Amino acid sequence: MWGSRRTNNRGKLLIEWTAEWDVHLVNSEGTSTCIRWRGEFVVNLIWATTEILNRTERCDVLEDTETLSDHRYLVTDFYHSKLHADRRRTHNNSQKEDGTHPQLRR
Repeated sequence: MWGSRRTNNRGKLLIEWTAEWDVHLVNSEGTSTCIRWRGEFVVNLIWATTEILNRTERCDVLEDTETLSDHRYLVTDFYHSKLHADRRRTHNNSQKEDGTHPQLRR
């Protein structure tokens, strides 16, 4: 679901719960959120309803910011209104995907 190599019983229950309550993982791929001597893990998760997910502009892990912890900061930006989100997505989707426009990453 978020990059783990295997799913245990707790993971299966979590998948069932998210489906039942229409909750989605915003930071579903990629960058580790916890760095320890044993390895890197994605343990810090941001969850959102479908409505909030559709208003998500970006979700990033701040890799180069000192936190004084083994956990990295997560930053999530949301559009203030559904109208603004729809206009922004329409504008972004009408442009060429040349990397000059922000893209929603999940």
